[in-house]
Amino acid sequence: MRVTISLLVALLALSQTVSMAWAEDDDVFARRGNGVITHEEFDARVEQIPPEYRNNVIRDKGRLRQIIQKMLMNSQLAFDAREDGFEADPVVQLRMQLAAEEELANAWAEHVVLQSDPADYSVMAEEYYQGNRSMFMTPETVDVTHLLVGTGDRTDGEAREKADLLYAEIIAQPDRFQALIFENTDDPSVSTNEGSFKNVKPGDMVKPFEDAAFALEVGAFSEPVKSRFGYHIIRLDARNPGKQRSFEDVRPQLVNRMRKEHRERVKNEYLSSLQHQPLELTEEDLEAMVIRHFGPDAVEGAGQEKETGE
Repeated sequence: MRVTISLLVALLALSQTVSMAWAEDDDVFARRGNGVITHEEFDARVEQIPPEYRNNVIRDKGRLRQIIQKMLMNSQLAFDAREDGFEADPVVQLRMQLAAEEELANAWAEHVVLQSDPADYSVMAEEYYQGNRSMFMTPETVDVTHLLVGTGDRTDGEAREKADLLYAEIIAQPDRFQALIFENTDDPSVSTNEGSFKNVKPGDMVKPFEDAAFALEVGAFSEPVKSRFGYHIIRLDARNPGKQRSFEDVRPQLVNRMRKEHRERVKNEYLSSLQHQPLELTEEDLEAMVIRHFGPDAVEGAGQEKETGE
């Protein structure tokens, strides 16, 4: 504890010295008013980002801007606090010490994980793949053709009536379906796809359309199906069964997953070993804390609840 307090005092003195030397510091990464971020400070902030997300965050200009803005705001607030002598408040110093302890703990836990014996993530990934092959199937898709009676220029009732008449004509003369599409559909994509959609997978279409399409037999027509676009008459042209993805296709994502899970397991095992050490906390100290924060009535109320079993 003495070492921690001494370190904190040294850090406080150093922060004051740095604040006075900001104007001459050539290592400034960003500045706003009295807020300054040095290259070293920003690099340290980057190190706080979990390794598996670090590259994506750095490449994301929006996220990067948010980090810089927050760091500058913290620096500006800290400058004002030091100028006011606010950091000398004993409670503030203890809060700073707790923040420093938490940062040190997080950095140490990450260090322990990175220094642990590496696993053969490629082998682990292949074992997982072989034991869970069904998880790596592409979804079933369907090929469909549809006619849309839209509700943009007509009422819902008018659209439904027209869709019902067209459906009756299609059932009577299925071979005219394509001609009726060109003559009647309100889907603007008909000029490029002739009303057909290939390899439609779950989630590609609005749900009423999707539910009806996947429920059809090949070659069958749906009754008019209402969606937010209007009424669809759908023909199922083909079902395309899902295919097994090869291990090589999914290897990169599985290796990353195995690495992440292994590191998380190492960290949890280490934290668990610390948590299993004896806890030294007396009822008297706990009660004194409750009284200190909430007054004696809080302890008396807790005792009554315990006695009544409520």
